[in-house]
Amino acid sequence: MNNSNTIGTLAAIATMGMGAISAQDVLAETFVVPVDQPTIMDAVNAAEDGDTILLKPGRYDERIHNDDKYIEIRGETLDPGLVEIVCDGNWHSIWNREDNPADGKVRLANLTFRKQDPTTSSSIYVNDTMVDFTNCQFIGLSQEAVNVDNTILGGALSMYTSTVTFDLCHFESNWLDNRHDD
Repeated sequence: MNNSNTIGTLAAIATMGMGAISAQDVLAETFVVPVDQPTIMDAVNAAEDGDTILLKPGRYDERIHNDDKYIEIRGETLDPGLVEIVCDGNWHSIWNREDNPADGKVRLANLTFRKQDPTTSSSIYVNDTMVDFTNCQFIGLSQEAVNVDNTILGGALSMYTSTVTFDLCHFESNWLDNRHDD
């Protein structure tokens, strides 16, 4: 049987048994970091819409920047304290993409976002998109910034025209530090 028949058969079975799923759902890949890709950003760059990035327990010292893919990034374990993403002096950013389909979302689950260096600012910036956070921790994040339109950005999460949901999330010691005079 060729692949197109297999996909059609799987889609037909799924439609009869569980409801409709798309061919993209059937073809979605899972990238395990650091097994399949050495870093989170390498996995983000390799991923396509609908893919999952699964993080093994550990500390990841890197910035996540996703500006064009609707993907899921989640810890392998349900304990968010076992997967820690540390980003000092920069933003984790999640931006929309030009076609912005209504059903597209970025999903983040079972993760701890933390800042280690108290002299830097780091937070998560979400712009013009939909993001679901599930079972995540936000610890010690802060931001010193004013947007070009004088919108104050800061705290654990800065959002601009976005829809963000939180389910079973924990916020601890996050703050806004706006010392700019201009």
